[in-house]
This record gives sequence, structure tokens and C-alpha cells, in this order.
Amino acid sequence: MTKIRKQRRKKTYRQSSSRRRLSQRMRKLPRIKCPEIKEAWSGSKSAKQNMEEMGLVYDMKAAFRIPTTKELLKDEPSASASGETAKRRRPRKQHVAEKLEEDAKLPRERLLRLPDSQAKWLAYLVHKYGEDYKAMARDEHNYYQETWKQLRTKIRLLKSIPGQLEENLCAE
Repeated sequence: MTKIRKQRRKKTYRQSSSRRRLSQRMRKLPRIKCPEIKEAWSGSKSAKQNMEEMGLVYDMKAAFRIPTTKELLKDEPSASASGETAKRRRPRKQHVAEKLEEDAKLPRERLLRLPDSQAKWLAYLVHKYGEDYKAMARDEHNYYQETWKQLRTKIRLLKSIPGQLEENLCAE
């Protein structure tokens, strides 16, 4: 019963909705967060055409195709793989891909931080014992009974995070 009602509903024409406006809404530009891609994007072209023009890959499976077992068993190399390399030409908006590569190679600021409770506890151990990790392992506040090597790696991580050890040492 319900299935028939849904099928009938699909067949009715809605006078209130404008087909032209709906189609324009469907063709709306995608939300692009990357400023380089957003600047070079052309609204009159499809997403695939835009990406190929910029030198980016739209479909990963098509770009890096895994050959089937049947193709691997054949002795001759696949014609499609050799034909694709001959057809490819330099994209017109190559600068977009180059900018993205440069941006990816830039060093990033480390956003890793230890939880405050763990950082305070490790700062307490460093303040009390210095570099004596075996004494830290025997400390009465070592509730989780971590070994001296585990404590050493955690303290090294804490020291590698800029400012977090100093914040917690000053608090005590």
C-alpha cells in the first residue's frame, strides 16, 4: 500500500516549484575551501574539466588504474596505459598544482599537546627527579606503574612540545 502511494506522489507535477530555478540550484558551484583552486575555478565547466585543466586528478581510480588479472596474464603491455601517456599534455592552469605542492612542503606548526593532567604530573616528576627515570618509575604518584622507558618517551614528547613543560613547571 505504501509503495503505491510513493509512486503516485512521484508522478504528480508540482506547480509551486520552478524547474528552471531548481536546475540552477543544482548547478551551483561546489564549496571550495582552498583559495588557489577557488581562484582558478571556472563555473561554466564541469568539476572534472576544471580539475584536469589545473593538473589535478578528479578520479583516482581512472588515473592510477590497477590492471586486472586477465591483463596481467597477457604478455603484451596494455594498450590503454601506453595510449594515455601519449595523449597527456601540459595543463593550462599548472600553476595551481605547483602552488599546492609548495604549500604542502612548507613546515607546519605542531598542534599536538598532552592533556593538562598528564603534563602536570610529568612536570612534577621532572622537577623532583630531573633525568633519573628509574626513580620516577618508583615514585608513589606513578599510579599506572609505567616503566622508566615509558616515562622517558613521555617526557621527551613533553619537552618537544614548545612551552608546555615551562607552563606546568611554573605552576608548581
